[in-house]
Amino acid sequence: MEPILNPQQIREVDNLTCKNQNISSLQLMERAVRSIFDWLVSQFPDIAERRVVVLAGTGGNGGDAIGVANALSMVYNNVLLYQWTDGHRCSADNISMQERANRQSLSICRDTLPPLPSSSKDILLDGILGFGAHGGINTSLAERINAYPNIVSIDLPSGLQADGSFSQNSVVRAHHTLAIQLPKLAFFLPECDICIGQLHYLNIGLDTSCLSSLGNTEYSVMSDMQIDAPRPRACYKGNFGHVLSITGSDGMMGASVLSVRAALRSGAGLVTAVVPQKWTSILQISVPEAMVHYRKNINSLLQEPRKPYTIVIGSGLANDECSLQILMDTLIYAQPYYFPVIVDASSIHDLALLVAERKSLVNNLILTPHVGEFDALVGPSSSHLERIAKAKAFAKTYNSTIVLKNFRTAVITADEVIFCPYGNPGMATAGSGDVLAGVLAGYIAAHDTTSLTTICQAVALHSLAADKAATHISERALTASDIIAALSSSY
Repeated sequence: MEPILNPQQIREVDNLTCKNQNISSLQLMERAVRSIFDWLVSQFPDIAERRVVVLAGTGGNGGDAIGVANALSMVYNNVLLYQWTDGHRCSADNISMQERANRQSLSICRDTLPPLPSSSKDILLDGILGFGAHGGINTSLAERINAYPNIVSIDLPSGLQADGSFSQNSVVRAHHTLAIQLPKLAFFLPECDICIGQLHYLNIGLDTSCLSSLGNTEYSVMSDMQIDAPRPRACYKGNFGHVLSITGSDGMMGASVLSVRAALRSGAGLVTAVVPQKWTSILQISVPEAMVHYRKNINSLLQEPRKPYTIVIGSGLANDECSLQILMDTLIYAQPYYFPVIVDASSIHDLALLVAERKSLVNNLILTPHVGEFDALVGPSSSHLERIAKAKAFAKTYNSTIVLKNFRTAVITADEVIFCPYGNPGMATAGSGDVLAGVLAGYIAAHDTTSLTTICQAVALHSLAADKAATHISERALTASDIIAALSSSY
């Protein structure tokens, strides 16, 4: 996992990099300048035919922006440089970059609005405020910047703070954000996406070996996930767990099929689907590898713990009038044996009633809600960050893990929030969540553990499969079945 650092910790990384690599902060800034310059030239191969307006502030981001303007002006003659000081003093490295601009006869227009865009090809490079800034930018300036057709922000759009807070009228709405190597919390919050645009990481050689010395961080991001290892040669299906899938109801049997297929594709040795008797043929025909049990006899099944189960419940269960009772029976059955239980979809709504009436049953669960389901469980939130805080509190109270599905799915415990950096908008489609619940069940069963690492690996597997499928099918045409089909190529 890669920690998401706060601004003070990022400064420490910069300082330690300079110390450990025996370079100055200005030399580190020059690395960023070179990376940004290379990205611009690569992204806009016709940059010589475009007007480039560079907006710099007074700090490190401003120094980067001025440095890029210097580099561009040495090759192209279409660069305009503006600096917005707002009465603040410039940093030493920023002043060094200004002096270089003076030597190159690149004029700097200070504290004046940049010109309006002259064509759809104009580029505006935003380097006014950086990760350590507080508050927004001048509203007139924000309005002028946001009129540009191609806005590129350095590290963070100006006015967007590292923790994701911003004012609607005082923030740059970038088309591209060039993150200087390290992730920021704002990158993973859905309300910030309108400001960030497409996110690109630029590696400038920061010394990340020092991250462990910076202390614990509340947030992190999945990285270098080893999804799976080769199976032992001497094995049989009993070595890879048994998933009990309590899913499906009238008109929603497709959710059960998707969840069961996903569990099998994720490595489960055996899957038993517990569905209404009149719809068992759907499962037996659609997923011949699965065993099927009639739901009217669920109590007889749950009284026979002849083998350990990983249980997944809720996908497509909404139209069963007995769904609350089914959830209660399942949790009562699972608790004495410590069977892992993944609670999805309509069962999360039912869980809200159990929280009020049978709290003792709501423990050691893995919940997979989307935003609407989670808000129904704990109440609405004014921001996603508040929602995450509520998820941490719920996880602590009930010793559970929340897989909060969203723009960037987060795996949340009482102590940690781990974001999945993979996935795409095509996953906002019917059945995608049912597939995730099945993937979690199958992966946990196959590995016989509910460790945080295993849960994160399953979440990453689901999102990586969606990314692979989208490259062939497109985000708009992506379906849940496509995600299942791509699981085999995502290990």
